Amino acid sequence: MMMEMTLDDRTTRCEVELGPMQAMAPVVSLSGGGGLPDDPEAAHLEAADELLHRRGMSLADCEVSRVYAGFDGGDDAVLLVVRVGRGVDMFALNEALTAVQLARGLLPSAQLDVVFQA
Repeated sequence: MMMEMTLDDRTTRCEVELGPMQAMAPVVSLSGGGGLPDDPEAAHLEAADELLHRRGMSLADCEVSRVYAGFDGGDDAVLLVVRVGRGVDMFALNEALTAVQLARGLLPSAQLDVVFQA
């Protein structure tokens, strides 16, 4: 018994319309060879400000604290705490911030992160 196989190599062109999130160009300038933001703290705060603007708020209206989060004096871990006030779902806001950071190529870590608090 002999079988014959035919390969169908027709391709289908598909155009996808990008929404504002997908089409948005990165806002953070990247340094020469490392692919890291020139000022990582500022880059993370810009991501937080973008998210707040989407929700009708501004980073300028919030209290921002720079907390050294390391276990000893030699550790330079920094946590940027943004106090936005009451009446906001902090869990949802922090989850959305992580998504914005990742979309911008920023990696929240134990060394540097931004968190929203009431």
